Amino acid sequence: MANEIGERGDIVRLVLGDEEVKAYGSYQVTSSVFQQPAAFTMKFGWSDVMRNLLKRYPPNTEFSLFIGERRIGGGWIDDPHAKGGQSGSELNISGRDIMSRVYDSFVDAEQSFANKTYLDLLREVLNKVGLADRDILPTNEANRKAISGGRTTGVKENFTTFVTVEEDVFTYTKNKKTVYNTIKATLGQRWFDFLQTELKKVGLFMWADSLGGFVIARPNGDQQPLYRIVRFRGDSRDVSGIKEYDFHNNIAHRYTKAVVYGRAGGRKFGRKKLRGEYVDAEMSALLGGDDAKQIVYHEPDVDSVKAAEFVARRQIAEANRTSWTLSYTVAGHTTVGMNGEFPVVWTPDTVVEVDDDEIGIQGRFYISEVTFNRGPQTTTDLTLMRPQDLVFGEDAKKATAA
Repeated sequence: MANEIGERGDIVRLVLGDEEVKAYGSYQVTSSVFQQPAAFTMKFGWSDVMRNLLKRYPPNTEFSLFIGERRIGGGWIDDPHAKGGQSGSELNISGRDIMSRVYDSFVDAEQSFANKTYLDLLREVLNKVGLADRDILPTNEANRKAISGGRTTGVKENFTTFVTVEEDVFTYTKNKKTVYNTIKATLGQRWFDFLQTELKKVGLFMWADSLGGFVIARPNGDQQPLYRIVRFRGDSRDVSGIKEYDFHNNIAHRYTKAVVYGRAGGRKFGRKKLRGEYVDAEMSALLGGDDAKQIVYHEPDVDSVKAAEFVARRQIAEANRTSWTLSYTVAGHTTVGMNGEFPVVWTPDTVVEVDDDEIGIQGRFYISEVTFNRGPQTTTDLTLMRPQDLVFGEDAKKATAA
């Protein structure tokens, strides 16, 4: 169901400090699981409004963004940009969410971290960048519900182990002995890059929640769908408010099979080569066999067949995420939820059920990124991924620990 623009508060509202700014023309607001930090830009086009805003709200002013009464994010203004000429003047205000503090901060001296959980590690970094008082959520359930307003049901996230247990999660067991890994943050490295590197080892990602805290979790494609997109071939009705769509299935960089070679053993029994593989059934059927187009990796740190199979599966997933892409542009920023709720705000880290007869795609898809736009029309861009392609992590044992 398409929404009437502005009829139900279906636009993004900007609050600077504690004052809502209403006289704006266009905007773009993007939030994502994989691209950080979230950001917005709004355009203003009246001289008296510009003069007032520039004086009262300099860079580093705190902002909040709302759709209806739901807060969808907040952070600080980066760039009030005024320009004009004989034809008129305009002011563009840009800002990023609280992840910007982590992204913009650099390590000023080499530092070592030992025996830390991911929760401990993130808290230490937040303390260094002046955000020690911020909450950290071990799942995205509460934040997802707070933004969308929809009832999320189905599989619960169970990633608490990664961030709350007292044991050292930077350890692994080998020959029944626990080996403690000390990790180092190097001089000149972004704190964001340091955290991201360590979190990705177990398939975790971090992003800002809507209330000024942080989420540390895995992208969860194993949810019941919160939304529905329906499109019928030859039907003149605008069933789902779809304005545009974009679908690619580029097989140039997809493979029927990934094979990973590693090494196992040691000095006592000698080193031997091991092998693991993963077959993409879709590509195998398309090209006529598992061996039609395979890719081979040598991973010397892989020390078991199970780990090699996991790495092979992850490599296939990575190739598919960049080659199989689906996106929609829909009217408004809200829609009717699967359970009949209205309005439900489009939100990343959710699942949408797609029934697109025009391009022959049916199924459940993960929403990884949402962009709210307002110009001539008020629309939302949705970036979708297949749940089976959400495979992350470098180490099979760690990535499946939860």
